[in-house]
Amino acid sequence: MQSVIFRDHTPADDALACELYNQLHPESPDVPKRMREGMDTTPTEHVIGRWVGHRGEDMVLAVRIVREFWTGHLDNCNLVLGFKRSDLAGATEGLEFAVAQARKAGCKSMVTWMRDDWPEVLALAPFQQAEVTPTPAASLLRLEDFDETVWLDRVADTWQKFEILSCEELLKNDDGRMRHELWQLEQDIMRDVPLPTPYQEIPFDLFNKHLDQSRTDWPTMFFARVDGELAAMSCVYRNEADDSRWDTGLTGVRRAYRRQGLAMALKVFAMTDVKRRGGVILGTDNEEANPMWDLNQQLGFRHHYNWLGYTFVWSE
Repeated sequence: MQSVIFRDHTPADDALACELYNQLHPESPDVPKRMREGMDTTPTEHVIGRWVGHRGEDMVLAVRIVREFWTGHLDNCNLVLGFKRSDLAGATEGLEFAVAQARKAGCKSMVTWMRDDWPEVLALAPFQQAEVTPTPAASLLRLEDFDETVWLDRVADTWQKFEILSCEELLKNDDGRMRHELWQLEQDIMRDVPLPTPYQEIPFDLFNKHLDQSRTDWPTMFFARVDGELAAMSCVYRNEADDSRWDTGLTGVRRAYRRQGLAMALKVFAMTDVKRRGGVILGTDNEEANPMWDLNQQLGFRHHYNWLGYTFVWSE
């Protein structure tokens, strides 16, 4: 078998690279446009590199490595590896190439993720040499199984007490202040999310750029407001590759408004809206220690597989 030849990723590679990345999560496929936008919002100085790997004429690998700027740990980097599940030799070469590039860039460690229902991939030699940590569990809900009427009595009072608005409604005629309020809400919520490493605040400019890129999702990004203050949020996003599939984003409540059923009320509101829009499958992932895991199970989500975090550490 020929060895893989690596070269820098170019925009012309986006479509095939996206197909390779999607091998890992076919339940929630990406599209080249979103993939490109995601990279465009990453500060250039923290991008170690993007490469594609060819065996003969065939592209068999896509590699993306970024420093962990969102936690402030710049000597650690994150790897996203796209490969064909059937090509275990290619996956091994991709991992070895990525480790070499991360070391060359001066990083001390590198993290990547793999699903736990691919045992033949997890058995590869590079994974055996890495430290493994369980990370969020992926769950799916078939919306035909979600009967919103069962939940209406439990959430009706909350829906009445709080004003529920979409991002589109909040930003209509905004002079810029609401964007700052949305940013502050997200930071307040994220500081309390159980994460493997402490959360580092996202700069407003970066948040604002993400917000502009997600403009098509504004109608299904929902917020609860009371007495002029944003209290909670729950977002859902239509999958651009398959409009029958949707994914949940961040759901959270500010500390001052917890224990009032807001998270459940907003999730039921969002799920009802997705079902009305013709959604068939709704996906989510949560740390099992996160209270949102239990709430999602109550709402009908069923565990699909777990993500495993693999940390590669090397000596100087």
